[in-house]
Amino acid sequence: MLALSLTDAGREHEGEAMEQRSHQLAQRLRDRQERYSPIGPKPQGLPFKETVVRLVEYLHEARKIQLAVAFGNEVGAGLEDASDRRFDPIALYADNPDVLDDIQRLVEFELSTNEADLLDRRTDSVFAYNTLVFGAAIKLARGEALSQGLSEFIIDHLIAPKPPIPPKGRGRPKKTKDSDRIRVSAIAFAAAHGLTPTRNEATVEKRSACDAVAGAAQILHQSHGLQDYATGWSYENLRKLWQSSR
Repeated sequence: MLALSLTDAGREHEGEAMEQRSHQLAQRLRDRQERYSPIGPKPQGLPFKETVVRLVEYLHEARKIQLAVAFGNEVGAGLEDASDRRFDPIALYADNPDVLDDIQRLVEFELSTNEADLLDRRTDSVFAYNTLVFGAAIKLARGEALSQGLSEFIIDHLIAPKPPIPPKGRGRPKKTKDSDRIRVSAIAFAAAHGLTPTRNEATVEKRSACDAVAGAAQILHQSHGLQDYATGWSYENLRKLWQSSR
């Protein structure tokens, strides 16, 4: 009886520890959303200059996405071919839990800009399938609603998980350039703070989300010396890109 009681106590302790780890993971996911994700609630009514400062931080984080992708090439699983820069976020997290923040940024970025494409590719892309699984976990941890497509996908996954095995020799699908997707994501981030995506052409006031992103890019180029922001970040270019993405 004593041995049985000790076993039961050990199982209870293990269950409590697992619950605590799950809570801590969920809290980490929620904490990063407000400043480094284009989705979720943002503070409203900030001075325009403060929104620009937040965009500078956001774009700095977006650059780290590229590092996460490159790192994933080394240790991730399920690449579609040797030139595919995308990776399996679940395998990467399992092997390297210390890079959770980078993985989360990438998954959120993919879901916020490319969910429909991920759902279309879920049957033949390990990257798409596991990005949807990881992204759904992030949303559920925060108590956020899932889109109908993502909800149906995760229900199917829970009942009968079927991650795909990509066929050899399959060509990569056409996709938006990463740099353009980062621009669109930054505009969405600024708009989430209450700015209109583009200007009302009848006014001379330059206070739109595209204006804020253009201002942040100018700071990153001129004050931080980042050449990635030297061209392609003008208001007009951002406006056209935003409108073509809708």
